[in-house]
Amino acid sequence: MPFATRSGSEVALHNLICYAARKGLTVAVACRSNGELLEQLPPSVPVFVHETSGIVRRSFASLSRRVQRDADGFPTLVHAKFKPDIWYVNTILQPWILSQAAKKGIPSVLHTYELEQVFARISEPETNILVTSPRLVVACSETARSVIHTLGRSERLEVNYPGIDPLSMKVETEKSRQLRKSLGIGDDTFLWIMAGTMDPNKNPLRFVELAGEMLSRDLDLHFLWVASGHNGYSAYVRSKARELGTSGKVTFVDASGADYYAWLNAADGAVITSFKESFSLVAAEAAHLGKPVVSFDSGGVKEIVREGMGKVIDSWNNADLISAMISIMNGELFFDPAIARARVQEFSIEVQGAQWLDIMRRHFADAGASSL
Repeated sequence: MPFATRSGSEVALHNLICYAARKGLTVAVACRSNGELLEQLPPSVPVFVHETSGIVRRSFASLSRRVQRDADGFPTLVHAKFKPDIWYVNTILQPWILSQAAKKGIPSVLHTYELEQVFARISEPETNILVTSPRLVVACSETARSVIHTLGRSERLEVNYPGIDPLSMKVETEKSRQLRKSLGIGDDTFLWIMAGTMDPNKNPLRFVELAGEMLSRDLDLHFLWVASGHNGYSAYVRSKARELGTSGKVTFVDASGADYYAWLNAADGAVITSFKESFSLVAAEAAHLGKPVVSFDSGGVKEIVREGMGKVIDSWNNADLISAMISIMNGELFFDPAIARARVQEFSIEVQGAQWLDIMRRHFADAGASSL
């Protein structure tokens, strides 16, 4: 994996690794930096970290070429020490690793979470490597699968949804209540939450615009964005929130691990503002915690939300999203936490992990079903 931070793709792979280890498979992790998820892996999973000076917590896209030059020998070194049967490569942003595997005759898997806009970060030859080189491509949703299929891959292309881990999401109600209190959010105030990296695709600007419009109607609400790290774009978004007069009603917090789920549990509803989502782990996690989800049709989120869980808006008009949000706040739009929780049980790691294991065994019986 690239960095072992709390991005959706890395959390999903982390959950799969933990599941595989519990099922007795032999798994090791090779990572570019010492991210927080590495500390949460089972003791039975060896970890190999290649930290290049200056790359931690910086843009993977802008530094990918430099990291490639510095780390070309890293997978080979790990292979020599661990002697795996398969290289499992997380995200499309590491095509050179797949290329190395092909040159060495090592079977590989590409696990892709990306939609079409991310392919602008890699070259056409690298895209061809992603499509043709892996023995197996695992897509995180039908939405993600369709992207790889459009690029020409039709065989050995499987869908395996990200598995959420309910055990790691157990939170104390009192802790969530105290978090609300720390921001001065009353019990009757409706708290809308979004989580994710502060980047244009996640669209935090739309998030603060929604807040500005709804607060201008004197609605009793608060908007909370949970992220990690800061950059120039996040500074601009915060400035925009102040410009719109939302001070004290729009909050940005850094959170990880248990604190992340406590914040999510503190909310009354989740609003997904992204332009593109191959799945939306946030939507699944919020539904598991019994929160309604409102989103534009950004892709994979439509594969999660069903009637009684919230609403997916087909238009891209703020007014339509606001209308759905107000309907939920007023109890006019049907929502049943039991329906939400039951639906996302289908995305639990026990269910999706079993399906993933079946996929691996079907495609790699010759490599040994007990070793990855």
